[in-house]
Amino acid sequence: MKTLLLQIFTFLLFFQMNAQDTDPYLDYFHQNVEKNIDQRRFNYDDILKTINKLKDNAAFKVEQVGASVEGEPINLVCWGNGNESVLLWSQMHGDEPTATMAIMDLFNFLSEEQDETGELLKKKLSDSLSLYFLPMLNPDGARAFRRHNSMGIDINRDALKLNTPEGNALKRMQERIRPDWGFNLHDQSRYYKAGSNDEPATFSFLAPAYNKQKDINGNRLAAMQLIVEINALIQGYIPNQVGRYDDTFEPRAFGDNMQKWGVRTILVECGGNPEDLEKQEIRKYHFALFLKAFESIIDRSYKAYAVSDYEAIPFNRRRMMELVIRNATYNFKGFQTNLDLGFQAIEYDSKDHLDFYKKGSISEVGDLTGYQGYQDFDLSGKVLKKGKLYPEIVSSAKSLTPEFIQRLHRNGYTDVRLGNLPVKLNRYDFSLMLHSSKKTYVNNEIQLYGNPSLIIENDQGMVEGVIVNGVYYSVK
Repeated sequence: MKTLLLQIFTFLLFFQMNAQDTDPYLDYFHQNVEKNIDQRRFNYDDILKTINKLKDNAAFKVEQVGASVEGEPINLVCWGNGNESVLLWSQMHGDEPTATMAIMDLFNFLSEEQDETGELLKKKLSDSLSLYFLPMLNPDGARAFRRHNSMGIDINRDALKLNTPEGNALKRMQERIRPDWGFNLHDQSRYYKAGSNDEPATFSFLAPAYNKQKDINGNRLAAMQLIVEINALIQGYIPNQVGRYDDTFEPRAFGDNMQKWGVRTILVECGGNPEDLEKQEIRKYHFALFLKAFESIIDRSYKAYAVSDYEAIPFNRRRMMELVIRNATYNFKGFQTNLDLGFQAIEYDSKDHLDFYKKGSISEVGDLTGYQGYQDFDLSGKVLKKGKLYPEIVSSAKSLTPEFIQRLHRNGYTDVRLGNLPVKLNRYDFSLMLHSSKKTYVNNEIQLYGNPSLIIENDQGMVEGVIVNGVYYSVK
């Protein structure tokens, strides 16, 4: 019965949000977004600007509670005077920054003057909660945009041995604060789906197990119930894009041990979202998630839900890809077949780790039933062929006008040599694969983990589209 009530509530919430032009949580986000951070790749210096502003605000307390392997400070930011304590730690994996961005926005909301309703909300939070933030637990990993710390250790697998200074800092804060609630804030691959839905798992939640038996005590139950309420909020923004993370007990992990140590712990994983590679839309919903969770903790509204409501959230599944094409006719060494093809993208960092380029990679060939692509096309009746190398050398990238590129595509050319290939040019961001003038041959065979350039022909032999670097482009 409660599951049915939850579905009705979610529908009404979705209807209400879409029937109105504004939403209070999202209004506060737009008014308080930290504009100095507008992409996923940033480092400790960037968030320090926001944190330093808080030191002059009497409502906040900022203290250094540790240092990374490379000596970067690990700060604890405290706000609120309530009896119920909440500890939030973000970016223990350096390449998982979405929650950190949302925390910076939340700091702005809490530190800046709001409208009357916003000030009432802040007073409600301050009177009831004491919030403790570790907004970047792994600053060395963030600077290199990598998961591990400078020792090569996954901090989230260091809860028992405490081999890392960063893990030690988190454990000391747990022992000092004895938080009632814990938010373990992460990002996951954009290639997870929300159950059997054809949508990405933009958020995945978990109330971690505290033992191998996955028993449910009062604390874990409360975490499950709060997740249900958060899920209802997120469903109102992005329906069918929420999954549930696997709850297999991991004895080394901080989330599982926090639950074991008596903290009502919630894991938040930010995944993919269409047209949101830099996760700025997800950041917005994450900000709203914080405010909703805090209010629910105060009001105890989460108690209305049952374990069955939590279990109704579908498990996330690694079944998303950048591009999926289906039922394309392809001749492989004389054997003609109708195949599905799935591309993913691999990111390669710039030297300063603040920029990147993407290379496509075929991750699956064959039957891709159950998979979904951010780009997804049924090519029944269409023929897939290898793209060709344009025989002439093009003088420079400036010559690659849209009209010229379209003409090349229509004639089956997907690869071009440039007489002047600039070193700083991101040659993987074009609808042509660009090569140096010395290139004499391209291998566009379809093979697992390859990155072929391909053309799509209709039944009249005319090119309708091309695939370059794992992206589909229409010749139009």
